[in-house]
Amino acid sequence: MFLFAALAVAMVLGVSGQATAKDIPVSNGGGARLITYDHPAANVGPNVAAVVPVMSGWDIYPVTGYPCFAPASPCTTDPAGSVVMGVPVPYWPVSGSGTGTTCNNVKKQTCGQMFAYSQTTTGSGAVSAKITMKQGTTVVYTKSLTGLGTASAGQIVVVTLDGPKLNAKAKAGAAKLTIVTTIGTAKATSTATIQLM
Repeated sequence: MFLFAALAVAMVLGVSGQATAKDIPVSNGGGARLITYDHPAANVGPNVAAVVPVMSGWDIYPVTGYPCFAPASPCTTDPAGSVVMGVPVPYWPVSGSGTGTTCNNVKKQTCGQMFAYSQTTTGSGAVSAKITMKQGTTVVYTKSLTGLGTASAGQIVVVTLDGPKLNAKAKAGAAKLTIVTTIGTAKATSTATIQLM
């Protein structure tokens, strides 16, 4: 069981930039969010992709508005150039009652936040994402996110989805989370392994 508390992780990017955020309502979930942060990629050679995946996962989000890039709200007191995000959780329950204030069954409750971070080098344009979670060949979650907004070259791009709820096929065991972020015509695929228990 997980208690949703004000837990957060800060990663210092070591640069100062401008952050923007856009929230989008999503059916069958709490909502999606696109966050962009100006952060030019260093030492980009001619063979580097237009969009590069950084990381993805499923975390406990501390409060509305996260992740955020300091000093933008609600991260006004955090070190400038850092990103504050929920604590990534590699284990999620699928066998609890699905009631109460803790997340004890991700098939019955909307829990946490799936996320993908990417870095644009030369890529720019409309942002969309396809989120899929599979156990072997069985799809236990899928969601396409469109109309998220736009991103420019030289930005960190974060796509989040609040409160995903897995379908009834989910069972205890490893699940592969894949998030394909499309920026313009360029794609970045990031993956994470999540243990369902």
